[in-house]
Amino acid sequence: MKDKILIISNNSLYQRVNNGITLKNIFSKWSEENLFNVFFNDTTIDSNESNYFQFTISHILHIFFGGRLSSPVASLSSNLAKQEQSLFLKVFFRDILYFFYIKFFYRSIKSNINFNPHAVFCMVGPYFFPFFLAKKVAKQHSIGFSFYVTDNYIYSADSGFLKYILGKYVNLVYKYYLPKAKNIFVISELMANEFKVRYGVDCHLLNNPGPSVKFDPKVQPPLKNTIAYFGGLHFGRDITIKAFAEYLLDHYPLFTLHIYTTSDTLKIISLSNIVIHSPVYNNAYLDSLVSHKYTLHVESFESKYFDDIRLSFSTKITEYMQFKRCLISIGPDECASFSFLLNNNLSCHISNMLILKSSSLKLDILNNESVSNDLAVRSYAYWSDNFSHLSIFNRLHHLL
Repeated sequence: MKDKILIISNNSLYQRVNNGITLKNIFSKWSEENLFNVFFNDTTIDSNESNYFQFTISHILHIFFGGRLSSPVASLSSNLAKQEQSLFLKVFFRDILYFFYIKFFYRSIKSNINFNPHAVFCMVGPYFFPFFLAKKVAKQHSIGFSFYVTDNYIYSADSGFLKYILGKYVNLVYKYYLPKAKNIFVISELMANEFKVRYGVDCHLLNNPGPSVKFDPKVQPPLKNTIAYFGGLHFGRDITIKAFAEYLLDHYPLFTLHIYTTSDTLKIISLSNIVIHSPVYNNAYLDSLVSHKYTLHVESFESKYFDDIRLSFSTKITEYMQFKRCLISIGPDECASFSFLLNNNLSCHISNMLILKSSSLKLDILNNESVSNDLAVRSYAYWSDNFSHLSIFNRLHHLL
């Protein structure tokens, strides 16, 4: 039984940051005093401050210029973030800085943390530093450490030269650290299969279970002629959404598409059946989600984005399943999200743009209430069996 967990992550368990939301949901069954979070980004914490330790680029720069750790210059890292024009530069810039201050950082953790963990859980990105820290802390306490990978950072040459070099760097880090971990958790079956071939490691699937709240759909019946999209419009998603909105105008003119996003919407805002909303979080997100019967998940069909999306699994999908929303999905079948939905018959899926633009395409879930209700019930049943908070808790308790 592993009760005390040290969580190492780029983002804190903070509800407005995607990975923070996922971590918060995954560990929702743990008592707060048994969790300790070390994180590296300038995100705000929303819980007991004694259970968190933050170390950012601004801390390092403040120390470099003779300041004290207790007085970080938050604006410095904010300005740096604006100047970092690519993920490539950001990764190497951060890893170099953390490498030079690693001894100071580790001493700071030991002197500030009064916490003896039973396990280390590290949500990793493309950075080297979290891997190193997880291994070092685990060795000191003679405990196991586990890594959780949620995105693909191994790029082909088709993604561009800098991304390709970044992928080579991440691949070296993975080859060294993944085989040393007690557990490797990944977000999709496709990622697990690829890691088995590439690194010779067995992986466990771990997905976002959604917010830890109870919901009775009878209390607030959803609007039947609305479809909701929550998320960014990057990676060419705006083009896919616009094509779907045009399809709705031609075939289902009574439906409106509600988009909740922080992204630039100028490319699609002119369509009459699109309603743009500011992003929503926490309870406002749940209220908005349950007010729509249908939800939408899309990706681009352009090959240049394929490496970014092919192994990832959208954290929104399990939330739609949890709250019995009918899902319309549009994107390449080969991507992990759509492969999962197709294999388990959990969405109304459109697999290419030609089908979307075809006059013969009919979406039965928009025409037939029994079809849509059956999809919602089936999705919830799958979530309950595989992604519920209790099933996640039991799995982690056993493995960590």
